[in-house]
Amino acid sequence: MKRTQALAASGLLLSLFWTRLAAQEVRASAFGAAVTNAEIEDTRQARGLGGGVGARVAFPRFRGEAAYLHAALHADYSSQPDYNLDQLDIYLTWFFRPYLGAQIGAVRRFTSPEFSAQDVGSLRLGIVSETRLATIAGVWARGAYVPLARFSGGGSTSLGLELGLGVEVGRLDGRLQGFAAFEYQRLDRSDADAALQFSVGQAGIRLRL
Repeated sequence: MKRTQALAASGLLLSLFWTRLAAQEVRASAFGAAVTNAEIEDTRQARGLGGGVGARVAFPRFRGEAAYLHAALHADYSSQPDYNLDQLDIYLTWFFRPYLGAQIGAVRRFTSPEFSAQDVGSLRLGIVSETRLATIAGVWARGAYVPLARFSGGGSTSLGLELGLGVEVGRLDGRLQGFAAFEYQRLDRSDADAALQFSVGQAGIRLRL
């Protein structure tokens, strides 16, 4: 199952590259990550390092993004084993104003061994704001509501929110860019006291193809 999901993620990233001829810009990325995954009321929390790859396809008013993350997490408490976490993250952004866009996206997060933590699938609706600080630097911020989420332990979300902040260094028309970002997600479950919190800090590079 894990191998199938990894192959599906790879296939999705490759499919983005095939749109290069029609797209205004295609960039591939690689990044390192620091990850925290927690069920805050049950004090089940794990932290660790990992990395991933991604792709960004930009059109005049639309942008599609996908990223695959893998991390090895170490539990803070003896009641929970250490485990691996994999995540596939997909965004579609429509820029209805310069530097302001509406977003729709989906996340699939799964763990190994199974049941070491909650597997999560969620849908997001949000907004992103981007601005250039200079010709070689820009910042962005986004917020999203999560109207739908499912968990391996059953149930659905009663309230889900996401926040993100990031910075990019490099010219918009340059071949190479550096970036750093922090993403946070909280999912309250309607049938459980333990809310889920997931955060990831990233630093990496993007290469224009």
